[in-house]
Amino acid sequence: MKKLLLAATLLLGLINLAFAVNLTVSGITNPSAANGKYIPCTSPATINGKSVWMKETGGYYIYNDIYQSANPDAPYWNIDVDVLDQNENDVLFYSNNNSDAASPISVTSWGPGFNPVGPAGTPVVAEETATPVPEIKISGNSNEITDGSTFTSFTTHTNFGSVNVSAGTMARTYTVANLGAGTLTISGVTVTGANSGDFSVTSAPAGSVASSGTTAFTVTFNPSAAGSRNATITVSNNDSDEGSYDFSINGYGYTPADIQVTGITNPTAANTTYIHQGVMNNFEYWKSSNGYYVYTDGFNWLIDNDTVSTAVLFFSSTLPYSVLDVASWTLEGTATGTPVVSAAVLVPNINVKAGTVDIAFGSTYISFSNSTKFGSANINSGTAARTYTIENTGGVSLTVTGVTTTGTDASDFYVSAAPAASVAAYGSTTFTITFDPYSTGVKNATVSVASNDADESPYTFAVSGDAFTPINLLVSGITGTYSTANGTYIHQGIINEYQYWKHATLNYYVYNKIFENSNFWNIDTDTNDATQLFYSNGNGDNYTPTAVPSWTAKDGAGTATVVYVSPATPASPAVAYSADQAVISWTASAGAVSYKVYSSADPYASFPTGWTLETSVFELTWTDTNASATAKKFYVVVAVN
Repeated sequence: MKKLLLAATLLLGLINLAFAVNLTVSGITNPSAANGKYIPCTSPATINGKSVWMKETGGYYIYNDIYQSANPDAPYWNIDVDVLDQNENDVLFYSNNNSDAASPISVTSWGPGFNPVGPAGTPVVAEETATPVPEIKISGNSNEITDGSTFTSFTTHTNFGSVNVSAGTMARTYTVANLGAGTLTISGVTVTGANSGDFSVTSAPAGSVASSGTTAFTVTFNPSAAGSRNATITVSNNDSDEGSYDFSINGYGYTPADIQVTGITNPTAANTTYIHQGVMNNFEYWKSSNGYYVYTDGFNWLIDNDTVSTAVLFFSSTLPYSVLDVASWTLEGTATGTPVVSAAVLVPNINVKAGTVDIAFGSTYISFSNSTKFGSANINSGTAARTYTIENTGGVSLTVTGVTTTGTDASDFYVSAAPAASVAAYGSTTFTITFDPYSTGVKNATVSVASNDADESPYTFAVSGDAFTPINLLVSGITGTYSTANGTYIHQGIINEYQYWKHATLNYYVYNKIFENSNFWNIDTDTNDATQLFYSNGNGDNYTPTAVPSWTAKDGAGTATVVYVSPATPASPAVAYSADQAVISWTASAGAVSYKVYSSADPYASFPTGWTLETSVFELTWTDTNASATAKKFYVVVAVN
C-alpha cells in the first residue's frame, strides 16, 4: 500500500512538473498588457494542487483555485492581476470549460470577470513555442474592425462621411495592435477597389510592432467625383491566419448645391429654398433665409427650425447620404403636409445688408441699426457715409447694373464707392452712400440697386439724414440745485450721430444717446448718460432737441425748455439790384468771426428751415448772381461768433 501511495505521489509530481513550462497568452484587448510570456511561479508554486504561472515582466498570473460560491464549489482556471479570485479586484478572465484540467492550455473558452478594468478580448493560452507568434488587431475610433469586414460605420471610422469634391478632404487614423507574444511585422498598407484613387495612405505604420505594442496609419479621403465612393484597405503582415487583414471603407463626394422644399402645409414658411451650408454630423446640411434647416443628427434626416433634434417638424426613417434620396417623411407635433425635397433651380438672388443686419427689400424703415439713418451733417463742412453689402445668396452669378439715389433729396446722397458689376454665387460686394447736404433740414431719399435678380430689381430702401448749420440753444425753466444749467449753450459739433451743445460758461450739456435701444435727448453735467438732469419725454430720435415736447426731471427740478437762440443780425443790411445780380452788404457785428447769408422767396418763412443758406463769408458783402431786379429775393445775414 505504501508503495502504491508513493508511486501515486511521484506520478502527481511528474504531472505538475510536466506542465510547469512557459506559456503564452494572446487575444486580450483589455488590458492588452496581460498578453505575453508567462513563466512558472515559485511563490506560490501551486494552488489547489496545480501549477501557477506569472507573466515574465510581472503583474499578471494564471492559477487554479476553488470558487467558494459556485453551488457546489468548483475549480476554475483564472487569468488575474493577483492570485486571489475573491477580493475587490475579482479576476480578469475565468475558464468556461475544462476548469479542472491539469493545465490552462486545455481551456478553449474564457469568460470576462468583474475586474474594474473591464476585461475584454478572447484569450488564448498556449505552451511557449520555439518561435513566439504575433496576433494582429486593427481598430478605428478605439473600436475593433474585424478582419474581412464589409460593414462601414462612423463608429469604427470606416465611413468617412460627406466631403466637398472641390475643396475638402477627410482623414481617418487606424491603430494596429499586436496581441501576440511574437513580433508583428507589417509589410505594407494598400488601398484597392472601385474608387481606390479617392483614398490614400497619408501616414504609414511602423514596420515592426513588439508584443503588446501598437502603431498607427492614416488614410485620407479626397473624392474625385460626387456620389458614394468605395474601397478596401489591406494590411499585409506576418500573422499566421490574418496575414492580409482587410476591411471596407466608404465616403461620399458632393458638390455644394441648394435644395428646394415643397409640400409642407404647416408651417408653410418651411416651403422655400435652402442654402447649402457645409457639413454637420458627417453629412451635408442646409439653411433657409427665414431660419429653417435640413440636416441630420446622425440617425435621421430632419426638417426643423433649429439644429436641436429633441423635437423636429419632420424626420426620415432612413439615412441615405443624399437627402434627395429620402423616400418619405414622418411628421411630429403640429407639423402637417408631405415634404418633397428637390434640387433648387439655380438663379441669382440679391440681399442687401448693413454689417450683419439685413435691409428688407423695399424697406422704408429708417434706423441707425440698419445704417439707413445717416445722422446729422453740417452743410458747410460735414458729410456722413454708410457702407452696404450686396449678397448673392443664389447659385449663379448676380449682375449689378447700377446703384442710384432717387426721391425728394436725392442730390444730397451720392454713391461714393460703387459695387462690383458681377457677384459670384454665394459671394458679396460692397458700395458706399455719402450724405453731403447743401441745405438745412431732414433729407430723405431712396437707394436703388439694379441687378438681374428676377423679382427684386431694383432692390430699394429708404435713407435719411439731418442737414444743419450750427445754431446755439437757450435752456430755461430749470429750478433748484441745478438752476445754473439755464442759459445759452454753444454748438459743439457731432456726438453719437447727433448735434450737441455745451453751456457757455459751465459744464452742462445737451446731447443725444441711446438708452435701452431707444434714443433720448439729455440735459446733463456730462455726456456719459450714467445719470441725467433731464431726459426727453417723446421725440427722442428727432434730430433737434427743440422738437422735444416735454422733459422728464431725474436729478434736476423744474420745467425745462429748450429753444434755438434767435440769430443775431448785423445792423443795416442792404440789397442793391442790377439787371443780372443782387449785391448784399451789411455793417460789422461786434465779436463776429464770419457771416452766413440766407435767402428766401417768402419773407415770412420759418427760420432757418424755410430759408436757404447761400454762403458763409468773412467779408461784409456778397453778390448773388441768381437774383436780379426782376427776380428778387429776401435775405437774412447771421453773425457767427
